[in-house]
Amino acid sequence: MGFYKSFLNLSYSDIQYYRTEIEHTPECVVLLEKQLTNRVIRPQILLKDAEDYYIAKDTLRKTEYICFRNILMLDIDIKNSYIFTDNFMKNYFNKFDDMSFVIHKSLNGYHVFVVSRKFDYHTRESVQFMLQNFCDFYYCCFSYIRGYSVRISEKEGEKKPLYKNLGIYGNRSLVNKELMDLVNIVERY
Repeated sequence: MGFYKSFLNLSYSDIQYYRTEIEHTPECVVLLEKQLTNRVIRPQILLKDAEDYYIAKDTLRKTEYICFRNILMLDIDIKNSYIFTDNFMKNYFNKFDDMSFVIHKSLNGYHVFVVSRKFDYHTRESVQFMLQNFCDFYYCCFSYIRGYSVRISEKEGEKKPLYKNLGIYGNRSLVNKELMDLVNIVERY
């Protein structure tokens, strides 16, 4: 083995260590904010601006999305995972007795909205909750930068509806009507 190959092996193990030991922490999300902000700022057309959300069209990707200020959404990807099934998601989120959730199934995973309390998007508390509950790491980063965002228009080749509502789970008595009204905006598109 030559010197360069030993360097490659060493740097690969460093990357793996970084990914498993540092990447999935709120502190790392905060540190990545400045580096990732440029990936969020793109040409877009504002379609609606409200106190708790806005709707815009990304002109590069030609998709519309809604971005929420304080209705936390978990983006849970199912690629390469056999654990995330409809039954797993329903059972997992039904165990919470101090929160309630609306679960939407998407083409590539699940969107889980917390509908019992507000979470400010730009806090370590929100990031910690997301990371503890299977949320995609980069979705955590981008949510920390701009808010909880979900696409509401189809990509080329997709058909509506984009999401299937699997229902309300957790403590249903804690559902906040204002937050449910925001989730209903996603469902109307």
